[in-house]
Amino acid sequence: MKSPVARFVRTWLSASVGLLSAPLACPVHAGPDDSYLKEINAEGQQLEYLGKARVEHEQLQRLEAAAKGHGSTPPAAPPKTTSPAAAASVSQSAFESALHQRFPGNYALYDVMSPDEKHQVYVEYQKNNIEGTARFLPTVRKIIAITTANSANRARVRSNTN
Repeated sequence: MKSPVARFVRTWLSASVGLLSAPLACPVHAGPDDSYLKEINAEGQQLEYLGKARVEHEQLQRLEAAAKGHGSTPPAAPPKTTSPAAAASVSQSAFESALHQRFPGNYALYDVMSPDEKHQVYVEYQKNNIEGTARFLPTVRKIIAITTANSANRARVRSNTN
């Protein structure tokens, strides 16, 4: 026979383990004003955005390699040509939406450009009469060229003011 103290300790431990583990088995539902949950969701969105930028970078590398003819990974399908009327029919807002969806990193650069610079990029997009992601390659180069030129100009102005 076990002593009453041993039974008490065993019963007490079983009950306390059961009571302490019950909250772990139930999901915690945070209220709509949970700031910690909002911060975690915001960080997750940023990481998702970075993941899209990584995919965008890989797409651009493949497209550039295919355009140069040195790529070991050919594009999935040959680009389809469209009529100049169809190419010009894409509105600037539709272009911006497609750029944001397919190339979020470059869209971030595009978004901070002046209206004149945005128009230059849009005109570059309209010049290309191919469909799909390949149509964005010259456009992305234009975004990078304008951004690089702006950075160089700002650096030059800073060095002149010092």
